[in-house]
Amino acid sequence: MSGVKSTTRSPFGLHPDIMENMPHDKCGVSIPVPGTDDSMTLVGLGINRSVWVKKFNGEEWGEWVSLNGTSSSGPAALKDEKDQLHIFIRGVDGLIWHRFEKEGEWSEWMHLGNVKTSSGPVAVINSEGLISVFVIGSNKAVWVNTQEGLRDSEGVCTSGKNFPTAEQEARAQNAESISTTNTGFDEDGGSHKPVELVQTAQSANESDADALKKSLVSNATAEANREWARVDALKTTTDGVHEMKYVWSGWENLGGVWTSKPSVSINHEGLLSVFVRGVDRGIYYASQETSAEHGLVWSDWVWLKGHMASVPKISTVTTADGMSVLTVRGMDKSFYIKKQTNDADGVEWGKWESVGGLWSSGPTVLSPYADTLELFGLGLDLSVWHKVYTSNAEGEYFWSAPECLRGRFSTSVSLAKDTSGLMHVFTRGFDQAIWYKKQHQDANNIATWGNWTSLGGAMLAYPC
Repeated sequence: MSGVKSTTRSPFGLHPDIMENMPHDKCGVSIPVPGTDDSMTLVGLGINRSVWVKKFNGEEWGEWVSLNGTSSSGPAALKDEKDQLHIFIRGVDGLIWHRFEKEGEWSEWMHLGNVKTSSGPVAVINSEGLISVFVIGSNKAVWVNTQEGLRDSEGVCTSGKNFPTAEQEARAQNAESISTTNTGFDEDGGSHKPVELVQTAQSANESDADALKKSLVSNATAEANREWARVDALKTTTDGVHEMKYVWSGWENLGGVWTSKPSVSINHEGLLSVFVRGVDRGIYYASQETSAEHGLVWSDWVWLKGHMASVPKISTVTTADGMSVLTVRGMDKSFYIKKQTNDADGVEWGKWESVGGLWSSGPTVLSPYADTLELFGLGLDLSVWHKVYTSNAEGEYFWSAPECLRGRFSTSVSLAKDTSGLMHVFTRGFDQAIWYKKQHQDANNIATWGNWTSLGGAMLAYPC
């Protein structure tokens, strides 16, 4: 990390107050992944600093609804594996707060622990279907907090790992374990023993080495089966949102001194990577790794070079073949792209390549196919422009000519793709309303863009 530590008072001579007041790429709305029925949800920050939600049921848009509260950041919104909507904000107290919806009913705002932050939250779903939240702390380091489960009113874990009830915790160490049934983790299983009691029968002619090998394999298989049972064969609680309580791991400090909001991606192996901009204007990242001794751990920070705009929006996508692609706005107002490649020597990062053009917002990128990237941003004329990265018949990759979607807007673009593969573009106008434009399929099965439509609202722009 070029000697930059979280304890450095003024790294590269840059005072923390200056870092706090740097200009940011701005966003206007957060969009969770659309539902399987083409429903969509928009989550924005109102001019009264409350969180506002607007829903599309697949046919028409509803009204903007306030969730109250007072936010000092833009919202991070996502849907979990049960299609429940979760929203995270940074409160005026500097803490991260969480609210979620179940069957149309909203929970109260609940904070995730006493860690002061200097950025809004970034939330992702990890490979276990649980939520991880990333922020920049008041010390300018990256911090992460991960959901571990969900208790209902009876103390039963209904999502994620199994947390023992008081009755289970009181049992002797070698008592029978809890088996997974369709009613949850609350029934004894006479044939289900703890892993340490699972032994492989040894015949007289087996060697000690073979017996040990079989025992280890049997134990590992039993532990894996129990862990997957905890995650996959879960009881669905009938409790309302006010009786449900999420269990979080607690904040973990990943270190460093950073000048952008984190951007997070998940690769084809289910491991997370977090990307940030350093005070030297370069891009750095850290990734989850598996350790035989400690399980899942975070790597050291790796420098990806570059000379990027102040506090940029770092757009990260994972292509269908599992490779990560970064897109960032440089100091010269051009977009730059950096891609991973996979060959016999392993996964490597390529060089920074210019996308071309001059841009006044951060990039937004979608990867609908393994060999295609869809890029959107505001030009210097403040219109939305669109470029496509794809390959020709010879397998050579190139950027298409820029396409202007017209309009004049004040924030970066947000994207959603419906079940037909058609794209929906959202941004904030100078009238403070959210505007959108969507693709339609014409008679020749070609996607064409419709007109800009106002969705109303009075929204603030916020750091991406």
